[in-house]
Amino acid sequence: MTGIPVIGISYGESAGLEADIRYHFPGDENRVTAYHRLGERIPVILHSNLTVFIRAWGLNETDAAQLCNDFTLEGKIPEPIRVARLCSRSLIRSGLKYSPALPDAMDCPEERIHKY
Repeated sequence: MTGIPVIGISYGESAGLEADIRYHFPGDENRVTAYHRLGERIPVILHSNLTVFIRAWGLNETDAAQLCNDFTLEGKIPEPIRVARLCSRSLIRSGLKYSPALPDAMDCPEERIHKY
C-alpha cells in the first residue's frame, strides 16, 4: 500500500465488470471476490449537471466527490484525467514508449526511451 488516495471514475452506468472477469478468468473466484470488495460505484452529479460514477480508496466518498467536482472545469472529465489523456495520446501518436523498469521517470536515461 502506498497510502496515496485513489479515485476510480467512469462516465456511464453499466452492469459492471463481473461478467468480463468471469469470461477472461474462468473459475477465478478470487478475482470476482476482489472485484466485489471494491464496492458499488456511486453517482456524482457535477456542477456541470453531468454525472460520473466513482469508487474511492483512502478518502471518503464525500471528499472524493468534491475533488471530482472541483477538478472538473467543464463537461465531466476532471482536469488531471483530461490532461493525462492528452499526454498519453500524444506519446502514442509520436511512437515514443517508456520502458517501466526504472522506478522514476525523471531518472530515465536516454537508452530507456524507445521510439518504434
